[in-house]
Amino acid sequence: MRMRRDMSGHRASQGGVTLIEVLVAVVVLSIGLLGVAGLQAAGLRFTQNAALRSQAVVIATDIADRIRSNPDGLAAGYYNSFSSADHVNTATPNCITEAGGCNPQELANYHIRDWSRNTVAAMPGGASATVTCGADNCQVVVTWTGLEKSGVSATPPKMRIAFVPSALL
Repeated sequence: MRMRRDMSGHRASQGGVTLIEVLVAVVVLSIGLLGVAGLQAAGLRFTQNAALRSQAVVIATDIADRIRSNPDGLAAGYYNSFSSADHVNTATPNCITEAGGCNPQELANYHIRDWSRNTVAAMPGGASATVTCGADNCQVVVTWTGLEKSGVSATPPKMRIAFVPSALL
């Protein structure tokens, strides 16, 4: 096999090497861009999960504020233990629209029903929440359907908040 020589008599470089280098560079660049796209998708999923966690905190503090606003209902035990799933379809008490107002039990029933509807409506795929009040504190647990990778089984995310109602201080 003879070597090619250019006009000045020097050996010419091998032809086609530049094309191979360009193809390798394109492959490396493509892999890098796929990695960046994967990071972008993961970042979006994490941002959405963080937004759902924030919404769960809002849901939990909403019922905490409602419980604090009705200390007589709390003392009577109307908030002791309930789940949002049990109260979504209950009727609105008439006392809300009447001039006389509500007694502590009616106000507690209204708070629980309204909060239960808001809880289910606030999260994609719905959510459930339970409230348990004891002698010295209350605990709210909000559970929702997370935005996990498909095909990965995981326990549903939960947000647990405990608080001391001001009526018990």
